[in-house]
Amino acid sequence: PSEGDHILVYVTGKTFETLLSFLEGVNRKFIVYGFGERPSMGNLVFKFPSTHGFLEDLASCRYVISTAGHSTLSDSLYFGKPGLCFPINGAYEQYLNAYFLAKLGFGQYVSGVTIDMARLAAFKAQVDEYASRIRRHDFFGNDLVAARLEELINGGTKEKRRRQ
Repeated sequence: PSEGDHILVYVTGKTFETLLSFLEGVNRKFIVYGFGERPSMGNLVFKFPSTHGFLEDLASCRYVISTAGHSTLSDSLYFGKPGLCFPINGAYEQYLNAYFLAKLGFGQYVSGVTIDMARLAAFKAQVDEYASRIRRHDFFGNDLVAARLEELINGGTKEKRRRQ
């Protein structure tokens, strides 16, 4: 991954049109996925869905603005990118993801679909710290989880089996 000048935006639906209008007023290049391919609008460059293109843009962005879906957040963290999330209203999983993103210090979330310059500035002021925290975090706990699951499947912990 690298740190480019652009911000990756991945949101969908008419609900987020107000976010796009807001971003037009920000002096930064935004690469936008989720609205199909459209003509560029000033600093907003719209791209058609493409796994390869999306991952390239994600790996080279400064940070991510998105909903709080598991896949997007996981990919963002994999590439070391802080996130500013907008959990979809009524989607419990997204609120949980956004909560832990903020709690772990990897980004922030906004309830609703509107943001102002002060909130964006507060997020941007922390981007370097978020990125540093992501780089220092150990995300690779799969072996530990797999070992624990095997213990449980095979009758509990080793300690429990010794007592039997």
